[in-house]
Amino acid sequence: MKRFLLLGLLIMHSAAVGIEKGASRTAVLSELGEPSGSMLRDGKEILLFKTGTVTLLNGKVTAIDISQE
Repeated sequence: MKRFLLLGLLIMHSAAVGIEKGASRTAVLSELGEPSGSMLRDGKEILLFKTGTVTLLNGKVTAIDISQE
């Protein structure tokens, strides 16, 4: 039950930001602007924003952790 609730919150959080998994790097940059930094880890690019992070693999979003504030 906790997993379902957490997954639901993550989906709602992602939708509020306007970025979905599978979105392109260009879509992320147009929605959030230029990142304050980036790094590579395990073949994935992690874009660092003041409000959180977006993880890309081969130029596509795989994870989103962005605060609404």
